[in-house]
Amino acid sequence: MDTSADNKNVAHTSGTNPPIHLSELWKGAIDVQTTEVSGSPSTESMGNLDKDKRSIAATKMGTRRTVAYIDILKYIMGTLPGKDKLAKIIKALLDLIKLYLSSPHRIANLKSVSLLLKPVVSLQLLVDKFLTTVLTHSRANFASRQLGNFRYVIRCGGTPFRVIKLAQKLGGVNLGNYKKKLLNETTLQDVIDLYYGIFDELDTLHRLKIWKNEKLFKIVSDHECISWESDIMLGLKKNWAQLQTNWEAQQQLTPSAELSSGLREALKREERLIKLDIARLTCDLLANSSELFHWNIHLPKGTYEVLSLASGCLGFAKCWIVSREELITEKKHR
Repeated sequence: MDTSADNKNVAHTSGTNPPIHLSELWKGAIDVQTTEVSGSPSTESMGNLDKDKRSIAATKMGTRRTVAYIDILKYIMGTLPGKDKLAKIIKALLDLIKLYLSSPHRIANLKSVSLLLKPVVSLQLLVDKFLTTVLTHSRANFASRQLGNFRYVIRCGGTPFRVIKLAQKLGGVNLGNYKKKLLNETTLQDVIDLYYGIFDELDTLHRLKIWKNEKLFKIVSDHECISWESDIMLGLKKNWAQLQTNWEAQQQLTPSAELSSGLREALKREERLIKLDIARLTCDLLANSSELFHWNIHLPKGTYEVLSLASGCLGFAKCWIVSREELITEKKHR
């Protein structure tokens, strides 16, 4: 059974190390600008931004150095999250090919078009011939299932650590601090991660045929969908809050102040990454909701697969940008 959890990302990562949110630097940058405008020495005001933060900002807004595409792809493929992103895209493409090959009217539809489109039809017939004789429905189905299993396996094993983390947090709770310790977004994320991890790993064990109970598997799949839905919604909330902070930071920057233009460029780049995340999570939300609430019954065939492909491409785009910046940073410090 293909569940919407196939859209789940490895360890909530973007494909490489998470991007640094430069909007958190804006307060220090504003202090710098205010002091310089008032006439105080700029060297003194620069103390508000420590060396590490200035280095990060300079790297983000620095000159666009050349990094070969093959090097970026190699860098991405060197990480588990990067492999997960590519596997997700390929799996979605294979699922769409399966749907195409299972359509009994595909050839009839091609032969009924006008003569003006005959060259295009000939090409489509060649593609169809390749898919039916070389790839075939059974091979596409087998490859898709194996890629799905691969994605489950590489994110498996985190539940014991989530249990320990939550137990340690609960161990320090008492009547005096329970609101501060437990009633916050971080704890909610920990609980959702644990909730999802338990059912995701039970699903993994079922895929590996370690246990077989179809009634229990139906319950596991349902809870997997619910927990993933919760995780997506919390992720959207976090990204929206980051986007608001980013916009506020951009509005506070003054055009004439030192570092202002560079920080604005860096904040713009961060804004693009956040928007990519929001778009990706929106696709995941729509895909997961279509299964959770059984909307897929009323939607055209392939809707889930198209949304999954869009989510995978958006996630890979962010992964590509972040990987490129990290390679530029490495190149700069050699």
